[in-house]
Amino acid sequence: MLKDKSQSYKEKIYDYIIIGAGPAGCFCAVQLKEAGKSVLILEKNSIDDGKVCGDGISMKCVNLLKKLDFPLDRFVESGATQIHKRIIIRNGKREVTHFGLDDGTVSFGIPRNKTDLIFRCYAAEKGVDIIYQTTVSKISKTKGYFSIDNFFAKRVIVACGSFSRLTILGTNLKYCTKNMAVGISTTIKCKCKAEPCFLFDYDAMYKGQYAWIFKTDDDNWNVGLWLRHDKNKIKEYFYDFINNKLPTYLGVDYQMQCSPKGAIMAIKKDGIKRNPIFKPRVNGIYYIGDVNMSSDELEGEGIRQAIISGLILAGKLTKSRKIKTLLGKRWLWKQLVLKKSTT
Repeated sequence: MLKDKSQSYKEKIYDYIIIGAGPAGCFCAVQLKEAGKSVLILEKNSIDDGKVCGDGISMKCVNLLKKLDFPLDRFVESGATQIHKRIIIRNGKREVTHFGLDDGTVSFGIPRNKTDLIFRCYAAEKGVDIIYQTTVSKISKTKGYFSIDNFFAKRVIVACGSFSRLTILGTNLKYCTKNMAVGISTTIKCKCKAEPCFLFDYDAMYKGQYAWIFKTDDDNWNVGLWLRHDKNKIKEYFYDFINNKLPTYLGVDYQMQCSPKGAIMAIKKDGIKRNPIFKPRVNGIYYIGDVNMSSDELEGEGIRQAIISGLILAGKLTKSRKIKTLLGKRWLWKQLVLKKSTT
């Protein structure tokens, strides 16, 4: 349920407070609530605020949501674009893959603010308490309970992204961006007749990384680029892509809807923990989503990986055989990562 700050919920001691109502926080909260735990999410933005990046729900993510019995029709009702085609361009060669035409599987292009709204409403319907426009700057302890701006809990889950400013019992989250990738993206409006698709352009100048284009809703397209190397050139590369390559894909008649925005991508690669974020090790405080490096830099599976991160922690805390069975081998690999960062 969506809480009003005038209510007496501040007097309640929750089993869990989750900081951040993104995909990781919402799905973790739902699983904890279904296990009989009391859960409060604190979110700094309003209910429908979102970010420019992460405007796609991949086929892998859709399949995961199906296993969770999530109502996928909500994406369609929100005007999401159904996508059945992927184009990969590498060394001038184009590889086209069609998927889901026979078995009904699909991907969605949808603005991130709509995705977050759908997930947040879903969590609220499941009985999770959510308070918006509440910025968390520190976590302290009072009389044996964690205290956050006069909210109290037995345990805290940090799910507020890869570059959040937060003080935990007097120690700051610290970031070393040396091993982090950076992304930049924007939304453009274009009345292009091209078939909706996910397009990934692996230009040699990006040194193994890629630019992307895909349709979200109406005449809107998400356009972006991410880099691990030459990060100081990301804007240069991005505008080179916008000015010189985008017209060949979508035509010249387009308008940029907002200024390009950047994001830090906290990433594990090949199962190796890069540790770009120093997380204070405090019993009863856990980290999921980008703050626990859940992104997949090669697949662009940020939303799916965030959901998995939240599911695994909830499964571990509640000893859920359902989640363990659902995630299979992925459970074992991720469990080790969580164990290292939450003890």
